[in-house]
Amino acid sequence: MKLNNEVTKTSPFKNFLESLTWVADQNWFEGQVGFESAILDESDIWATIMDAYNPHEVTLPLPVPNLSQQMIVVPCDGRPLRSIGRSISKLHQQIGIIQVNFKGTGYRVLWGLSEKVPPTKFLNQILWAHNERLAINPKHRVLAYCFPSNLDAQAFLTNNKSDEMNNFNHKLFQAHPNLNLWLPNGVRLQTLKEPFVVSAPNTWTDNLAQTSTIIFPGQGVLVAANDWNTAITILVNLDKAAWKLSQWPATFQPRWSKDYVEKLRDAFEETLAKTDKKKVEK
Repeated sequence: MKLNNEVTKTSPFKNFLESLTWVADQNWFEGQVGFESAILDESDIWATIMDAYNPHEVTLPLPVPNLSQQMIVVPCDGRPLRSIGRSISKLHQQIGIIQVNFKGTGYRVLWGLSEKVPPTKFLNQILWAHNERLAINPKHRVLAYCFPSNLDAQAFLTNNKSDEMNNFNHKLFQAHPNLNLWLPNGVRLQTLKEPFVVSAPNTWTDNLAQTSTIIFPGQGVLVAANDWNTAITILVNLDKAAWKLSQWPATFQPRWSKDYVEKLRDAFEETLAKTDKKKVEK
């Protein structure tokens, strides 16, 4: 296994560790178990772990065919996420890299992890979320799961009935229209009847086909994004919108019309389309 100082020099790991440290500094992590994860590009890290070969394969409870042959960085179980970025010398006991097999029915460990240091208890949820979101948007290779303080407080007062969910969406986007720049499809609320760590995928993964962001009232928020910077930007904007809602008196009338909010969203989507077209032409 490659040494920690060699692994952390690669940009995907550097970004991963810096993002964990930033979120931890906001006190948005709870408990010892982590969900943060990213699908890695082979060209970025293969030279770092190419000497590692582990034939042992772990069978997954449900197949994840969209993750065929993908290499994914995941946290270890029982390790506080807030300290991972500050424990470089013991990084192999904090995070690890797994590779899903061709059929998506199991995985093997490429780096880090061991019998004494297994993957996070959220591993199945991580793989289900990646599998669902990758089918919708192949660029969404990063997952962030945490508890932004203001958003968590506001969401706890709402449930996932369609009328309340639409109303909550509308309030968030009225409070902070810039959310349209990052979440043109809004957010989804999903109330869970059991702890997220033991939740079944059919209770929430369908929402990832509608949007990149799910809010679990009382159980955090899950964001899928292209990169860590985008994921953090979404979290910051959501929490800022929730903070504004907490400051509104009951009689306050939003200053932004629904037409304005929709035009902002449409303009941003048009700009993205032009940008993507230019990239293809180049």
